[in-house]
Amino acid sequence: MSNFASILYYSDSQLDKGIEKLCIDHLPDLPTVSVTKEPLDLGKNIVSTTPKSYQSLFEDILMGLEAATEEIVFFVEADILYHPNHFEFTPSYPNTVYYNGNYWVVRMSDGFAVHYNMGPLSGLCAFREDMLKHYRERLAYIKENGFNYKMGFEPFTHKRVKWKYWCNMERFYPPYPNLDLFHGNNLTRRKWSPDKFQTKPTFWYEGTVDTIPGWPNLRAILKL
Repeated sequence: MSNFASILYYSDSQLDKGIEKLCIDHLPDLPTVSVTKEPLDLGKNIVSTTPKSYQSLFEDILMGLEAATEEIVFFVEADILYHPNHFEFTPSYPNTVYYNGNYWVVRMSDGFAVHYNMGPLSGLCAFREDMLKHYRERLAYIKENGFNYKMGFEPFTHKRVKWKYWCNMERFYPPYPNLDLFHGNNLTRRKWSPDKFQTKPTFWYEGTVDTIPGWPNLRAILKL
């Protein structure tokens, strides 16, 4: 874990409070900036008053980046259960965005879980200055053109938008996965079978909360 790293936590404050507390309790003791729609006792808290939307998500991230002071930032989402080994990663280079590729998506209604090749925004780790430049440009783009799915959510994972400031992208794979908890009120959609994807995913695995590596007693932790 880098001595120059911090957590950028962002949430629309609509998550079940039990899930929210569970996920926060699993976070490490790192400098933290939290950007939320309601006050939250987590690090340096900034309350964002803009209604929930894709644009406000990016605005909240930018506010958090501007308030942070550490060189490296881990993006942290409220409904992700982070494994401690996620925060042991240290980026090697600036001008490169790193995504944790080891995730399971867990359906809270029944404990069903899937794993496939992914690198979500919640697993992003990068140098803060790179992210400041990108999110300022991203918001300027939205204000001029509006939001569309072409731009996506994960910076630099495709070239559908020709950003003026460009970074390389790499994935890292800790031994044990983070858990994306699907609770029904998530901002982004989830897919539960390969045939739901326009581009078929690779490394597809299905399981349950009882079979995910690195998470013993997960059923009890999630109270399923």
